[in-house]
Amino acid sequence: MSTHTLESATLDYAFGTSIGLRDIGGIVAQALRQSGAVLHDIDLGFFGDSLSYGTDYGRVNVVLTMRASGTPKIEIACDVDRRGTPATARRLCYLLASRFVAQTPVRDVVWHATGQRIAAEDFTWGALRGVGHRIGLPSASIVPTHDTLAFA
Repeated sequence: MSTHTLESATLDYAFGTSIGLRDIGGIVAQALRQSGAVLHDIDLGFFGDSLSYGTDYGRVNVVLTMRASGTPKIEIACDVDRRGTPATARRLCYLLASRFVAQTPVRDVVWHATGQRIAAEDFTWGALRGVGHRIGLPSASIVPTHDTLAFA
Protein backbone atom coordinates (compact mmCIF):
# COMPACT_ATOMS: atom_id res chain seq x y z
CA MET A 1 0.00 0.00 0.00
CA SER A 2 1.39 3.37 -0.98
CA THR A 3 0.95 6.47 1.13
CA HIS A 4 1.44 10.00 -0.08
CA THR A 5 2.16 13.29 1.61
CA LEU A 6 1.38 16.44 -0.31
CA GLU A 7 2.81 19.85 0.51
CA SER A 8 1.99 22.79 -1.74
CA ALA A 9 2.39 26.52 -2.19
CA THR A 10 1.23 29.20 -4.62
CA LEU A 11 3.54 32.02 -5.69
CA ASP A 12 1.84 35.27 -6.67
CA TYR A 13 3.48 37.86 -8.90
CA ALA A 14 2.81 41.54 -9.49
CA PHE A 15 0.98 42.81 -12.58
CA GLY A 16 3.30 43.04 -15.57
CA THR A 17 5.68 40.30 -14.44
CA SER A 18 6.90 38.11 -17.25
CA ILE A 19 7.90 34.56 -16.42
CA GLY A 20 7.92 31.53 -18.68
CA LEU A 21 8.22 27.78 -18.46
CA ARG A 22 11.87 27.98 -19.49
CA ASP A 23 12.62 30.12 -16.42
CA ILE A 24 10.70 27.69 -14.22
CA GLY A 25 12.51 24.60 -15.49
CA GLY A 26 15.94 25.99 -14.65
CA ILE A 27 14.94 27.03 -11.14
CA VAL A 28 13.32 23.67 -10.36
CA ALA A 29 16.30 21.72 -11.74
CA GLN A 30 18.68 23.80 -9.61
CA ALA A 31 16.60 23.20 -6.46
CA LEU A 32 16.31 19.46 -7.10
CA ARG A 33 20.09 19.20 -7.58
CA GLN A 34 20.59 21.11 -4.34
CA SER A 35 18.22 18.77 -2.49
CA GLY A 36 20.10 15.69 -3.65
CA ALA A 37 16.96 14.23 -5.22
CA VAL A 38 17.54 11.74 -8.02
CA LEU A 39 15.56 12.71 -11.12
CA HIS A 40 13.86 9.82 -12.95
CA ASP A 41 11.70 11.62 -15.52
CA ILE A 42 10.37 14.99 -16.63
CA ASP A 43 6.95 15.51 -18.17
CA LEU A 44 5.85 18.66 -20.00
CA GLY A 45 2.11 19.24 -19.61
CA PHE A 46 -0.18 18.89 -22.62
CA PHE A 47 -0.80 22.64 -22.89
CA GLY A 48 2.81 23.58 -22.14
CA ASP A 49 1.91 25.24 -18.86
CA SER A 50 3.20 22.65 -16.42
CA LEU A 51 6.21 20.52 -15.61
CA SER A 52 6.19 17.32 -13.60
CA TYR A 53 9.39 15.81 -12.22
CA GLY A 54 9.64 12.22 -11.03
CA THR A 55 12.24 11.93 -8.27
CA ASP A 56 13.29 9.26 -5.83
CA TYR A 57 11.09 10.99 -3.22
CA GLY A 58 7.98 11.23 -5.40
CA ARG A 59 6.59 13.79 -7.86
CA VAL A 60 7.16 17.52 -7.99
CA ASN A 61 4.57 19.40 -10.07
CA VAL A 62 4.87 23.03 -11.11
CA VAL A 63 2.02 24.78 -12.93
CA LEU A 64 2.18 28.28 -14.42
CA THR A 65 -1.16 30.05 -14.95
CA MET A 66 -2.25 33.58 -15.74
CA ARG A 67 -4.98 35.15 -13.67
CA ALA A 68 -7.76 37.11 -15.41
CA SER A 69 -5.96 40.29 -14.32
CA GLY A 70 -2.91 39.26 -16.35
CA THR A 71 -0.72 38.44 -13.36
CA PRO A 72 1.07 35.10 -13.34
CA LYS A 73 0.95 32.59 -10.52
CA ILE A 74 2.94 29.43 -10.01
CA GLU A 75 1.60 26.47 -8.10
CA ILE A 76 4.11 24.05 -6.59
CA ALA A 77 3.07 20.63 -5.30
CA CYS A 78 5.45 18.08 -3.79
CA ASP A 79 3.79 14.66 -3.62
CA VAL A 80 6.15 12.49 -1.59
CA ASP A 81 5.40 8.78 -1.52
CA ARG A 82 6.20 6.15 1.10
CA ARG A 83 9.97 6.62 0.66
CA GLY A 84 9.69 10.13 2.09
CA THR A 85 8.05 11.73 5.09
CA PRO A 86 5.83 14.75 5.69
CA ALA A 87 9.01 16.58 6.72
CA THR A 88 10.58 15.68 3.36
CA ALA A 89 7.62 17.09 1.45
CA ARG A 90 7.64 20.27 3.54
CA ARG A 91 11.38 20.85 3.11
CA LEU A 92 11.32 20.15 -0.61
CA CYS A 93 8.37 22.48 -1.19
CA TYR A 94 10.06 25.17 0.94
CA LEU A 95 13.30 24.82 -1.02
CA LEU A 96 11.48 25.19 -4.35
CA ALA A 97 9.44 28.19 -3.18
CA SER A 98 12.49 29.91 -1.67
CA ARG A 99 14.43 29.47 -4.93
CA PHE A 100 11.60 31.16 -6.85
CA VAL A 101 11.47 33.96 -4.26
CA ALA A 102 15.24 34.47 -4.59
CA GLN A 103 15.37 34.38 -8.39
CA THR A 104 12.07 35.87 -9.59
CA PRO A 105 9.97 38.87 -8.50
CA VAL A 106 7.50 36.93 -6.33
CA ARG A 107 5.09 39.25 -4.50
CA ASP A 108 3.90 36.76 -1.90
CA VAL A 109 3.67 33.05 -1.11
CA VAL A 110 0.53 31.20 -0.03
CA TRP A 111 1.57 28.19 2.06
CA HIS A 112 -1.35 25.79 1.67
CA ALA A 113 -0.73 23.69 4.79
CA THR A 114 -1.46 26.70 6.99
CA GLY A 115 -3.38 28.92 4.58
CA GLN A 116 -1.02 31.77 5.40
CA ARG A 117 -0.07 34.42 2.84
CA ILE A 118 3.54 35.48 3.44
CA ALA A 119 5.19 38.47 1.73
CA ALA A 120 8.22 37.38 -0.31
CA GLU A 121 10.64 39.37 1.85
CA ASP A 122 9.28 37.61 4.97
CA PHE A 123 9.27 34.08 3.50
CA THR A 124 11.78 32.19 5.64
CA TRP A 125 11.93 28.80 7.27
CA GLY A 126 11.58 30.54 10.61
CA ALA A 127 8.30 32.14 9.54
CA LEU A 128 6.91 28.74 8.52
CA ARG A 129 8.29 27.08 11.62
CA GLY A 130 6.54 29.64 13.82
CA VAL A 131 3.26 29.03 11.99
CA GLY A 132 3.71 25.29 12.52
CA HIS A 133 3.95 25.79 16.27
CA ARG A 134 0.85 27.96 16.33
CA ILE A 135 -1.28 25.35 14.57
CA GLY A 136 0.30 22.35 16.26
CA LEU A 137 2.45 20.93 13.46
CA PRO A 138 5.56 18.99 14.53
CA SER A 139 7.89 21.45 12.80
CA ALA A 140 10.50 21.99 15.52
CA SER A 141 12.60 19.08 14.27
CA ILE A 142 12.50 20.15 10.62
CA VAL A 143 15.44 22.48 10.11
CA PRO A 144 17.12 23.01 6.74
CA THR A 145 20.87 23.48 7.10
CA HIS A 146 22.31 26.51 5.30
CA ASP A 147 19.18 26.83 3.19
CA THR A 148 19.59 23.30 1.84
CA LEU A 149 17.82 20.06 2.50
CA ALA A 150 19.46 17.47 4.69
CA PHE A 151 17.37 14.40 3.96
CA ALA A 152 18.07 11.53 6.28
